[in-house]
Amino acid sequence: MEQSSSSTVATIDENLLSDDDINNRKMTDIITSLRAKSPWESDGEKTQQINKSIIEFICADIQPLSVVDNIGFKRLMTIALPKYNLPSRFFFTNNMLPKIYEKVEARVKKELNIANFVSITCDTWSSRDGAHSLLSVTGHYIIDGIAKFIVLGRHTAAELKELLRFVLNNFEIEEKIFLIVRDSAEVMIKVANDLGFKSIDCFAHKLNLSIWDGMRIISDENNLKCLIERIKKFVRKLRKSKIQRNEFENIQKIIELPQLILIKDSEVRWSSTFDMLDRFISNRQAISLLSAKDPSLPKFSSDDWAVLLTLKQILLPIYKATNELQKRSTSISSIIPLFKLVCFSLEKTGELMNVKKSILEGLKKRMGEKFDASGSLKRLAWEDNRELVLSTIIDPRFKLSPYLPNERHLEYTNWLIEEAEKVSGIRDQQLDEENVEQELDAPQGMESLAAEFEENMASSVESLLVAPLPSPSELNVRQRAEVEVNDYLHTKKLPLGADPFSYWFSQNAIKWPMLSKLSTKLLSAPASSSESERVFSTTGLIVSNLRKSLKVENVEKLLFLHHNMKIFNFDYE
Repeated sequence: MEQSSSSTVATIDENLLSDDDINNRKMTDIITSLRAKSPWESDGEKTQQINKSIIEFICADIQPLSVVDNIGFKRLMTIALPKYNLPSRFFFTNNMLPKIYEKVEARVKKELNIANFVSITCDTWSSRDGAHSLLSVTGHYIIDGIAKFIVLGRHTAAELKELLRFVLNNFEIEEKIFLIVRDSAEVMIKVANDLGFKSIDCFAHKLNLSIWDGMRIISDENNLKCLIERIKKFVRKLRKSKIQRNEFENIQKIIELPQLILIKDSEVRWSSTFDMLDRFISNRQAISLLSAKDPSLPKFSSDDWAVLLTLKQILLPIYKATNELQKRSTSISSIIPLFKLVCFSLEKTGELMNVKKSILEGLKKRMGEKFDASGSLKRLAWEDNRELVLSTIIDPRFKLSPYLPNERHLEYTNWLIEEAEKVSGIRDQQLDEENVEQELDAPQGMESLAAEFEENMASSVESLLVAPLPSPSELNVRQRAEVEVNDYLHTKKLPLGADPFSYWFSQNAIKWPMLSKLSTKLLSAPASSSESERVFSTTGLIVSNLRKSLKVENVEKLLFLHHNMKIFNFDYE
């Protein structure tokens, strides 16, 4: 009864309201609604979200900032978002670009703050007209058993040394630098030395230069040169003539070959010559049938094919090694093993020994091998390179044998113990128990070569190592380092396709804490400066003929955001 009475009173009160009261209430509601901010106002939530998405689209897809003034883009926005008022290019250039740059830069700094050690790659780039110059700096580090990289590039408005110092200070990593990976240009060597940082040549560059030594031999040898030129002529004719190309494709179809077009090589990249040879050899049957039918095409004898197969066998391990070096996940720990494997493949007896010899001598010379007047080996510079040697040992796929000289195993073991001592005081990274070991793609075509090499160079590493020390509860830092190093070196090596980064995380970080910390230092440096070169391939697209008027600072921001936003999967706030 009480509940019913209350309801009746409420109804009576509502009915007693005058028309003026009801109208006043409605007007109040309308005014309140009008005063509420619309999400489509210039500073409304929806507008800000779309503004952010547009600048991300411009940076991620290398679009010009002027795209927002294009008729087609304006029409698209009008139809898709009729309530959205599209701002001008000026707004996106002077408001959104700096705003997003600041946020992503803060995210990069936060990421780098977590890393114990950072290695960097450096390279320089200039536009054809000289209006734009950039110093590319990429940072490489390991967090939670995952190798990561970041783009830190700055424009070269100052002396290179001061510019690089500014970049490192800006991202607060100057005290964390382990190694600079650079090309062999004297200016970059001097910059690293003047700043007091250890640096190393890009091994991929050394390998490529050595291949060109061999390619010059091919050009000088009349038989080889004529054979390569005939291949190029065959490819050119097929690519120019639609009739011949159709006939070739028909033959491929009849004999059940993949219908892949023949590749022409490039004067700049030696690997394109390998690609051309590889595709040509895989289509041998179709090529022979077509050239037999068409007298205008070059002919190839069985001897020609034998030479091509031999040349491919010579270049294949080097081609695979080059691809491996340019992977983002390949650290300097792979340099010595890949160098030894390539040398091993070239030292095998067989045909075209002059080509092999030229590549081999060029590679060994660039790795610092010195010979006396009689041709006897005097010294191996890479054997004394502490960074290369230690990174190889701490990579569980390689360790000591057979890639490092047996007579120096004990010395190298002591090097590792010394370095483990040095990092003992560094804070631990937070362990993520959900992190699991990953598998990397094993260098295709290298596994069998590595197995053959290791069998050929078999040695008993264990006999050269100190027996594992006991583990009493109280050991000094040196003794703990000795225990960890000897315990680690006595464990079985991982297969070539295993992930060395995740190996040192989780359980092994608990088992060997000092070596786990040390691995984040020694494995942080990439094997090549390819990452900086990839940055410049994007720069050429940003600074196109249609965008020569771009300010250098805007080029830098666009480049920085293009790479880093995608690295963070657009999650940077």
